[in-house]
This record gives sequence, structure tokens and C-alpha cells, in this order.
Amino acid sequence: VNVVAPLAASRMMQTVMSPDMLKALPASTVATFVSFLCHEDCPETGSVFELGGNWIAKVRWQRSQGVKFQPNFAIEDVAAKFSEICD
Repeated sequence: VNVVAPLAASRMMQTVMSPDMLKALPASTVATFVSFLCHEDCPETGSVFELGGNWIAKVRWQRSQGVKFQPNFAIEDVAAKFSEICD
């Protein structure tokens, strides 16, 4: 299962986008990509894709390894490990 976040010409988008912008965002490109995702040869699962017009991207969430603290840790403990929290 994958998620698609499309930006495409539709009746809903006609209320907020100009006709010129809508021409650059044909819904057929969304259909083409979704067809690929549904194909048995598509290796991807569990992903989120953003697309609009002729542009498609995989959206990724990243988390650092993180740091485990002892109960009642202090702000100084966070400061000391902040680079590890963000790495």
C-alpha cells in the first residue's frame, strides 16, 4: 500500500487556480503514476509520493537514532546530548 498526494486539475482546483496553471497539472499524469503503483512489477510499498504535473517525488520521514535518558533528566542533560539527538 502506498499513499499519493496529488496536485492535479479538477473541479475543486478550478476554484483556486488559474486555467493556465491547471493546464500544467493534467490529472492523466496522476493516473499514469497510480497505474504503475498498482502494477504487479512495482517494487514499492509503504511509501508516500507527492506529484503535480510532470513532477513526482517520494516523501521521506527521517528520525535520528535518538538518545535514551534516565528518569528525571535535566535541561543540561539535553544540552549535553543535543548533537546526538539531532544526528
